[in-house]
Amino acid sequence: MLRTHQNQVTLWDSILPESLLSLPAELERIDQILNDERFMWPFLENFNTTMGRPTVPVQTYLRLMYIKFRYQLGYETLVQEVSDSLHWRRFCHIAIDQKVPDATTLIKARKRYGEGTIEHLNELLVRKLSEERVIRHRKFRTDTTVVESDIHHPTDATLLQDGVRAITRTINKIRKVASHATEGFVDQTDIVKRKVLSFAKVLRRRMSRSWDEVNKITQDVVEITESVLQQAESVIEKLQRSTKQSVQKQKHGLQSLVDQTERKPYYSRPTD
Repeated sequence: MLRTHQNQVTLWDSILPESLLSLPAELERIDQILNDERFMWPFLENFNTTMGRPTVPVQTYLRLMYIKFRYQLGYETLVQEVSDSLHWRRFCHIAIDQKVPDATTLIKARKRYGEGTIEHLNELLVRKLSEERVIRHRKFRTDTTVVESDIHHPTDATLLQDGVRAITRTINKIRKVASHATEGFVDQTDIVKRKVLSFAKVLRRRMSRSWDEVNKITQDVVEITESVLQQAESVIEKLQRSTKQSVQKQKHGLQSLVDQTERKPYYSRPTD
């Protein structure tokens, strides 16, 4: 049975001095925010039953979870610290003579409510803080270092693709200042990209002849790369010495990749 509030007044509320009943500034501010009834919505929408054992009051649960994550406490430590603190008891709406929910109960509640409820609560919190102008979220930033991404596995064809892309990028820069030297050079990065992307469709078949097709695609990439190298050599011949070095270095590196691919045992150059 879902309980949202625990508002029963105890004898201790009239006996304890005012200094013990008041909350520190931070907790008082958080308490005011969490008093908004909108934070009850996710629980009322999904867990509002009248049968079974009473749950930990939602207002208590939310405040316990705030303390847990605010101070990086484990469940056992959380229960012990809240039990020993009058301020934290007051903040969590737990009377001085009332038992703090044990760690097992809190863990089960966390699993029962699930990630969907947490996400909904976070959305409601951001909306409330925005309404009160506590935060402004006109811009959204994300740290891409923690965004999951597929690994770029270095196969022969993809290494050749990287080489073709690098040398083409360099020659495109040269074209801006010495267009005469790059006449006849054709950008073939898109063709190589399509060839490399076709690997996935071939390998999905999981058939023995698929490897013959992979070999054929690799041969095509090698031939395109050799064509790019020949065009790059023509560009080098037209350049001044100071500019030649950069293209020559990339050309030699790409040529070594071609030679390395052709030495692989599975690779066989087609005969005319």
